[in-house]
Amino acid sequence: MAVAAKFDAQVMDILGNLTAIEAGDAAGKGVLTVSDIAEAVAAIRGSGDTSPLYGVVAHTEYASLMNNIGSTAFAGGDLFQGQALRSGFFGNILGVQLFVTSYMTDANTGVTNPMAAIFSKDAMRIAMQKNVDLEIARRAAAVGNDVVASLHAKCGLIDAGRGRILINATT
Repeated sequence: MAVAAKFDAQVMDILGNLTAIEAGDAAGKGVLTVSDIAEAVAAIRGSGDTSPLYGVVAHTEYASLMNNIGSTAFAGGDLFQGQALRSGFFGNILGVQLFVTSYMTDANTGVTNPMAAIFSKDAMRIAMQKNVDLEIARRAAAVGNDVVASLHAKCGLIDAGRGRILINATT
């Protein structure tokens, strides 16, 4: 868990360098909506990127986005709406495969009030030398084992214009 948490924080730091756009509903409540995702997709597509899109949603915004999907604006779409509400899996919204993360915070992204990030595969890359190294050594004095894990990988920004970080500007 510690290795994954450290790497996730590094990825969030890279996402914080994407092109920022303000998000939040029209009522000024500062909650993430499907319209905000559509705006990010439009901006990325407008820059000429036609590759698949991915996104991460801050865990603090998950409920508001699910409530927006569950509203009457999306009524009648059981394949989309029902699946999202039953399992919590977003699937594809507007062509964006979405995931929820608890690591999208001010501290990890370097951005104030991050809500979500939408990006193409060419926005950033992960260089991986090898998988996780795991070393276990017995410590008789402590009546236990020491476990040391190392990940030989780094995430880097390729093109900030191929992604958008949605920030809550109303708070």
